[in-house]
Amino acid sequence: MKMTARIVEAHEPGVDVTALLNASHKDLEKLEEEFAVHSTTRTVAEVGERVLAEIYHEQERRRAGEQLQISTGLEEFDHYLGGLYKGELLVLAGRPSMGKTALALHMALSAARQGKKVCLFSLEMTERQLISRLLCTLSGVEPDKLRFKLLDADDRRKLDKAADELHRLPLFLNYCSGSGLTEIRARCMILNRKHKLDLVILDYLNLLNVTSDRAEVKDTMDLALGEAAGKLKTLAMELDVSCLTLAQLNRNCETRTDHIPVMSDLRNSGEIEQIADSIAMVYRPEQYNELYDNVTHESYHRVGRLFIIKNRNGATGEVRFRYNDSLTQIYPYKK
Repeated sequence: MKMTARIVEAHEPGVDVTALLNASHKDLEKLEEEFAVHSTTRTVAEVGERVLAEIYHEQERRRAGEQLQISTGLEEFDHYLGGLYKGELLVLAGRPSMGKTALALHMALSAARQGKKVCLFSLEMTERQLISRLLCTLSGVEPDKLRFKLLDADDRRKLDKAADELHRLPLFLNYCSGSGLTEIRARCMILNRKHKLDLVILDYLNLLNVTSDRAEVKDTMDLALGEAAGKLKTLAMELDVSCLTLAQLNRNCETRTDHIPVMSDLRNSGEIEQIADSIAMVYRPEQYNELYDNVTHESYHRVGRLFIIKNRNGATGEVRFRYNDSLTQIYPYKK
């Protein structure tokens, strides 16, 4: 009503333009304040009542046997994180050849087998490379046989069976070398409208073309990757999906005596460690000729270690897993 009155007043002869502009400006400020308060601000009582109702509803769904979070396929890992939750960002970091992609594919297959819709964006491996690894994972056929050796009848039978399973899984692959997060986000939005995604995986963060998303190329890679991680977190919340991104560690861990990765080894970390809900570092002792645990004397042969160094909603700690020689298959760790 006030704005309508201001419009009428503006057409009157001899109007004081300055006074009218000042009054209109104050009216707009009041509208902005009211909009801000009513759109984003809630009392503790309101929020508490809604959140508690959501918690009770989730409890009823769990009691009915519904799996709300996504299992990673590694029980010990899920023991700490509870699985992968919608709206959250998990960063899985490690040096090259430590098994980051193998773990990501293991988690993708585990989620897809639960009926969850998964999209994996790869900036490094082509679709053929990814499918070959998935076929080897499901069939147990060694990757060398697919690349340069001959397959026997039993291998073909196993591969055909693996292909049949892949055909039934709600798993989407997207090779996007050289892409920026803006393009990846657009692809996610389109796919989500068609299929309602549950999990988005990015392999890997450091290969993103961050300059394509920024007007100023002069910004450091550190800040750009931090911003990219922030956009991934926003994407997880907007689409209500779980988000897993792989990341590269710098060489600092290789110069230390124990080689065990720490938070500061996260390459171009910037704000990544602040934005991520959870951060896990993957480490294979055999890569550094560590053959057994100095404390328990257990063998490190084909054993990987996952250090959960950040968990916004729970405890941190170490998880172990087993793998085959070609790193195409991941197994739970059992003594």
